[in-house]
Amino acid sequence: MNASYWLNPLIFTVQTLTGLYTFALILRLLMHWAAADYYNPICQWVVRITQPPLKPLKRILPAVGRIDTATIVLIWLIQMAATASLVLLQGGGVSLLPLSIWALADILSAVLDVLFFAVMARAMLSWMNMGYNPAVSLLYTITAPMMRFAQSLLPATGGIDLSPLLLLFAIHMCKLLAVPPLQHLASGLN
Repeated sequence: MNASYWLNPLIFTVQTLTGLYTFALILRLLMHWAAADYYNPICQWVVRITQPPLKPLKRILPAVGRIDTATIVLIWLIQMAATASLVLLQGGGVSLLPLSIWALADILSAVLDVLFFAVMARAMLSWMNMGYNPAVSLLYTITAPMMRFAQSLLPATGGIDLSPLLLLFAIHMCKLLAVPPLQHLASGLN
């Protein structure tokens, strides 16, 4: 067996591990932004697995209001390292500026995906009465600021709340308008 046989599983492993950890960091970022209840067991778990690399960064980069700058920087560094690893594994060269921009595009895409699916899940869960569930509670907390804003723009009509559709549309439009220009810019710098 040649080296290319091991390349796809290695790429899959890098993408999966960095994707899962980045997801946990994005959750932490959104929890801070939405002022989540840190007594929620899911919040405690997210904090526990993300705290070790964040602790030294938080000493240098304190939060600015509802924006957790240390978490943003850590997500960006991890995404840059993952992208560089994948490019190097495939035999490409790495330049810092395009790598930074490409990582930023990937992060923006991931955050918008998390928000999109959170709003979609919240809309679907609103049709059910499940009692207390820590995951549903966290989902409602993370999406609450966006939902309040969307509901102020599009109040419920006839007992039906269409604000999740407005949010889903807005999030998807943001992704379509913001991510491709960053990717194009990064590709043009290579």
